[in-house]
Amino acid sequence: KAFLHRLRSCWSRADSSSSSVAHIDSDGLLDVEWWIDKLSSPVQGSRIFMTDSPLPVVTLKSDAAGEIGWGYVVDGVLHWSRWLPETVTKHHIQYKELVALVHCMQEYGELLVNRIVRFGVDNSGVCYAANKLSSRCPTLMTLLRQLANAQCDHNADAIAVHVSRRFNELADLATRFQVLEEFAQYLPNDIACPVAGQ
Repeated sequence: KAFLHRLRSCWSRADSSSSSVAHIDSDGLLDVEWWIDKLSSPVQGSRIFMTDSPLPVVTLKSDAAGEIGWGYVVDGVLHWSRWLPETVTKHHIQYKELVALVHCMQEYGELLVNRIVRFGVDNSGVCYAANKLSSRCPTLMTLLRQLANAQCDHNADAIAVHVSRRFNELADLATRFQVLEEFAQYLPNDIACPVAGQ
């Protein structure tokens, strides 16, 4: 659906003006090109989920703070990052929350092949957008297309479920401190944090 969004906008403009012709703009053409590429692939079809052969489910939780940064834990590794000053003021919290999901799917895509990835997120709006792969926000759509591409590239399915903050403590820690040393004491022994240069 992420790659129908711009085409639907072209159709909606024609429909609202009672025109019998829909003009596909440059953004709509990007959707067309994506579909041509996918339909030209030798591997085509829809995903089939067999009840007698369920796919493995990978569960992880992520979080973001509006002014500090974001983080998530997967396979015993904590990923976290600080926002650039311009990101703090330019983007809304839904965009910031979605960054972690996109990063995970791109970073761990090779390990998530033929799996369902279940993200625990404490923002219900992000859950809705991630599962729908559609939003009225153009900047959010940029991330949703990256999320959709990652799922296609790795034959994985991402779903987002809402969790309250009290069930998301570890990922929440990554959004409360400026440097690793400040919250390293709170990390469980089985959680490692990658260090730049190692």
